[in-house]
Amino acid sequence: MGVVNHPGIVVQNATNGSWSMSSDPNDVIEDVTTAINAVMNNTDAVEVPNTFITSVSKFNVLSTLRIQTGVGESGTTVLEFLKKAHPMVTRWDWEFGMKNVSASGSDAALIYNRSPSKLRAVFPMMMRALPPEQRGLSFKINFETRFGGVMMPKPRSVLRLDGI
Repeated sequence: MGVVNHPGIVVQNATNGSWSMSSDPNDVIEDVTTAINAVMNNTDAVEVPNTFITSVSKFNVLSTLRIQTGVGESGTTVLEFLKKAHPMVTRWDWEFGMKNVSASGSDAALIYNRSPSKLRAVFPMMMRALPPEQRGLSFKINFETRFGGVMMPKPRSVLRLDGI
């Protein structure tokens, strides 16, 4: 199991969804705000998210879609507004692995508390090089590693927002 398909995480569908540059900025803001508030409401504010991760294309929508404040004014971007509205979320970032991960095949976002006590990857053995093997005039170097999977002691602190 990985982070996006762990059985204990909360999965929520975006009410407005399908974010694009032609989307209404208020719809995008509503989707993100509802998801951030859901993490806090589901745990009675025991879990407070500090990280928002989405796909590259959806992050570009957040960072470039402008909220029009008046005629001829450029306004602020959706991302700037969300940073001010949710100061506890200190990391807004993109990850190429968030593309097409939802059940419907659309992009998704992860909202969670970036803390080893909530979520961590287990590497019982880090990557190490084995001795080189000579094959003719070339050398082959093998590597060995072990991956123990993802540990999520508090899976309700992670929310996946689907359908964006």
